[in-house]
Amino acid sequence: MKTLDRIKSFFTARDHETKDLSGFEQDKVNLWLAQTFPRPEFQNYMAKELYGLLKLMGSGIEGKEYWSAFGQRKALLALLRDSKVQFEIEERKRKAKQQVEVI
Repeated sequence: MKTLDRIKSFFTARDHETKDLSGFEQDKVNLWLAQTFPRPEFQNYMAKELYGLLKLMGSGIEGKEYWSAFGQRKALLALLRDSKVQFEIEERKRKAKQQVEVI
């Protein structure tokens, strides 16, 4: 029981620290993600890295090497998804602002 309590307190403290830091520069991070997504350099980099990791995973590697490549690919896909979401949010804001200015 004591071990379980220690684990819970560790994650509770960790979550609390993360929550305090997450909003610190979050607006700037979201803006960076939104500005990065439409750039061809970003798209090319992501395609190259994701395809390279997919080829590596399909080449028959096993164990830690496979799961390391899997984790890297998952992180890159999350970055790509987050940048697309932020780009779409910024586009909606821009379009809404344009419609208000027209009226």
